[in-house]
Amino acid sequence: IFAVPGLAWLCRLHRSWYVAITLGFVVSITAAIAYNIPDKEGYFLPAWLLAAIVIGCGVATLRRTRAVKLVTLVTLLGIAIKLIVSYPLQDRSRLHGLADLSKAVAREAKNSILFTDDYSLYMGLRWVARNSTCEHPMLVVSEHHLAFPWYLDQLAQAMSVPASCKTAAERLWTGGSRLSDVSFGELAKSTTQLIRHTLWDSWIDLLPIYWFPRDFGEWPIRTWGNFDFELAGLTYRVRRAEDSVPIRLFTLSFPGPDRYRTSHFHDPASIDLCRRFAATVNRRGMLSFEVGNSQDAIADFNLALAYYPDFPAAIENKGLVFAMDGQNDSAIRYLQRYLELEPHSSEVPRVREFLKYLQQASPRP
Repeated sequence: IFAVPGLAWLCRLHRSWYVAITLGFVVSITAAIAYNIPDKEGYFLPAWLLAAIVIGCGVATLRRTRAVKLVTLVTLLGIAIKLIVSYPLQDRSRLHGLADLSKAVAREAKNSILFTDDYSLYMGLRWVARNSTCEHPMLVVSEHHLAFPWYLDQLAQAMSVPASCKTAAERLWTGGSRLSDVSFGELAKSTTQLIRHTLWDSWIDLLPIYWFPRDFGEWPIRTWGNFDFELAGLTYRVRRAEDSVPIRLFTLSFPGPDRYRTSHFHDPASIDLCRRFAATVNRRGMLSFEVGNSQDAIADFNLALAYYPDFPAAIENKGLVFAMDGQNDSAIRYLQRYLELEPHSSEVPRVREFLKYLQQASPRP
């Protein structure tokens, strides 16, 4: 509201400022939107600053009229309402997710080598390791840096790094070929994977190796190259394919749903953490069912839903376990709820067919 008279005043009396502010606003907004990174909020600050200047000009312009008291009252009310409405979204006092996640992963993969492509967790785990009193603290490896020779030199101070890794990294940067950004990105990615595989092969007999992927949407991941993955909770334990072990249930090492529940948070990072906890517990429930323990499986699916009440996977799994145990009414209710939450899932035809079978098998009143 106040920006309109502010722009009119600038346009009429300070044309150069009007052009500069308008141009700066448009350019900064366009650049921020076009910048292909997920956490781009900070890049909007120049635009918000320019908008605040225009709003201030509008308030000053209206205060020079006879309605000075009304303008002052509306300004103060507007600021107060904005603060009240925005505070729940901006309150950072409860954002302890990175610390809790880092401590949980450190407990889960203690005295080991942990690889991760989650840079925030990498820094959190470095903080935990620096403040740890363990005799053999965790070595945290950032996958994003594996293709840099200087980073391999740093790793070599803690563990022996094969010469082939350094050679591959140096070849990436000194190859001399002119590549597009996309081609170079693909080459860097393949080089990183090659180095990671070589390091795993070299270190796996020396210390336990764990892996924490930032993207957990594809859980569970079972194999990569000549390695198998054993879900250890929030992380994967890396094993050679020939050393694979039978299904083993893991213990939980992170805070409960009283502290982390999707409905308790507004910021995407904390909600994502709640969903990661829910996905981990849901996976443990699936493992319990695989070894024939339906009761523990249902308990874990309930716990997953306590973290994330509308978690489609846990709802579907709970319905399927009920169906296998002959509780058709409960199974039908949960599977119908799954269809409401995931109407476009590739599993919908299968679930609908199974529902039809259950409804036909259930006795009618």
